[in-house]
Amino acid sequence: MFELNNKLEVKKQHLKNSTIYTIDNFYKHPDKILNFIERNPAHPHKIKEKNSLNMIHFEDLRHANYFSDLEKVCNFLKDIVRQEIKYKDYNFLTNVTKFIDKNFNDYENNYWYPHKDFGYTALIYFNKDEADATNLYEDIGDDFKNIKDTSEHSNPWRPKEKWKIIHTIKAKYNRCVMFDGLIFHGMMLNNDMFFNKYRVNQVLFFKKP
Repeated sequence: MFELNNKLEVKKQHLKNSTIYTIDNFYKHPDKILNFIERNPAHPHKIKEKNSLNMIHFEDLRHANYFSDLEKVCNFLKDIVRQEIKYKDYNFLTNVTKFIDKNFNDYENNYWYPHKDFGYTALIYFNKDEADATNLYEDIGDDFKNIKDTSEHSNPWRPKEKWKIIHTIKAKYNRCVMFDGLIFHGMMLNNDMFFNKYRVNQVLFFKKP
C-alpha cells in the first residue's frame, strides 16, 4: 500500500535557516491509502482532555496504526531531513478534520492553533481539491504565552493580528511536504470547504537530535 513512486523529485525551498521539501506524486497507489482511511474509522483525538470541544464545535480524528511496509517510507524521508522518526510503534498517523459550528470556527478573524512539533514534520495530503493547507507563522503579539496553558481543543482559534504568516504550503493530492516543525505552524482555513468535507492528511513526526 505504501509503495513509493519511481524517480521522485525532491524540490527545496529555503525559509528561516531551514529547508522546505516538496515531493509530488509521492505514493504509487495513493487511492489505496485513502480507501483505507475512509473505510477504517478514525478516533477522536484527546477527547477526554479537560474542557475539550472536540466533537462539539469540530471533529479532530486520528488513525494511529503500524505498518511494516511504511518503514521504507520513513527511512526515505529521514535520510532527507537527517532526523529520526519520533513515533516508531505507530508509524501511520493521520489528521482527519471537519468543522461544525461556523460561529465558533471564526476563520475570518483567527488562525487555527499555531504550535510547534519536535523536529521536521512531514504531511502527505489526500484531499483531491487543491487548496491552501498549512501556514507557518511568527508570533508578533506574544500570543503563545496565552495559549501554552490551554490545549488545541479548548481554545484553538487565535487572533490574526497577533500572528504573521511567513509561508503558506499548498495542498495537492499525494503531495508530501516536509518543514521544520519547530517553526510555529497550523492548519490553514480560509473558506467553508472543510465544513462540508473532511480534511485528510498523513503525518510523520521527526525529532531534532
